Amino acid sequence: MNLGNPDEVKLALAPGTQCPRMVDTYNILTYPTALLFLDNTCVYRVTGARTNELSIKSLFMLRNGSRNIFSRV
Repeated sequence: MNLGNPDEVKLALAPGTQCPRMVDTYNILTYPTALLFLDNTCVYRVTGARTNELSIKSLFMLRNGSRNIFSRV
């Protein structure tokens, strides 16, 4: 299975108390909140400790050009 180039994916931890501008910009109300960015745009967010959902959906969104294939729209 080809999961893409691992050099193209970066993870960062941004503690909300130390990044108030980011908290305001992305309307983060609870912790943990994970934001998935593609081409400098937030394309998906997971609020709470739902790591399985984050890993599965983010993988599909990255592989499908940020289209949310799980959307009912």
